[in-house]
Amino acid sequence: MEDSNETIVWEDDPDHARHQNQDPFAEARIGDHLRMYPTNVPAEIAFNAIARTIQAHPHWNPHCRKFIVVEGRKTVLIPPSLPSTPRAGRDPEKQQEILTGHFRFNLDILPAQFANGWVVGSGRSDMTNLGVDIVVTDDGERDGVRGRHVQIYHSPDRVLMLKPSPGKTAYLNHEKLENDGRALRHTSGLLIGNLLFKVQFTEHNQKFYLGRLNQLIQASAGWRSSRRTSFNPTPSQSTMDLWGYQFQSPRAAGTYGVVLPCIHSTTGIARAAKRIGRRKGTFHLVNNEISILKVVGDAGPHVSSSGDPILWYN
Repeated sequence: MEDSNETIVWEDDPDHARHQNQDPFAEARIGDHLRMYPTNVPAEIAFNAIARTIQAHPHWNPHCRKFIVVEGRKTVLIPPSLPSTPRAGRDPEKQQEILTGHFRFNLDILPAQFANGWVVGSGRSDMTNLGVDIVVTDDGERDGVRGRHVQIYHSPDRVLMLKPSPGKTAYLNHEKLENDGRALRHTSGLLIGNLLFKVQFTEHNQKFYLGRLNQLIQASAGWRSSRRTSFNPTPSQSTMDLWGYQFQSPRAAGTYGVVLPCIHSTTGIARAAKRIGRRKGTFHLVNNEISILKVVGDAGPHVSSSGDPILWYN
């Protein structure tokens, strides 16, 4: 993927076909497993400022520019209370044409330190490449985004997690993020300072993703993890949140129930759950399962990190 930092993709450009052969993102975009879209006016204005900087300065921040994709243009109305970019001035009810797009996450376009994941924020001027991978604003004071604000990283069980940096505040799906972070859903809302983003998994090639991820983990010094193959590390639209776990589609079924892979939302630990239909004829089965799981303890795949059995009754 040579010179990927030298090109912006203009998806609404009538001459797009002319650019396509020069576009190193065209094929790689198939491998994006996660994208982050600005969804409120402050986030869109901040994205526009970064995109304009890249447009005006082709050699600006070769690392961070690899994670930004410009898709088109649109006109927004700048509220009187919102400081706009210098191009638009500070006039009330000011209309401004901005560049739109998203930030991309791709295992062929790696963060500075893969084991630590993708660092998101406004950056620090005293660090190489601002010390971040995803720079979401050029004015952290205006947007309430500080330096290295949040991290998106893989847990030891290969689950994508999001956590705030020490001393930073962020909200995921309207809930304040604690220091130990939280697993991302198929579609999540992320609020950093004044900037709101939609974080969404793509319909990428799961087999390719897992293979590439295992290669990167094996090559990362200090990463200790057994290989998990019974669940998808990236959630789908069918993933369900229940009791602090994310449940995926069933992997096995028997006479009385089915087994579902699941992950703990705040630790990223992979587990399995057994679902048994709650009927008169299955009450004794439920009691037997609880007894067995309590004996097995943490060594068993169907037991939570607290040692309590995970059973889903329907």
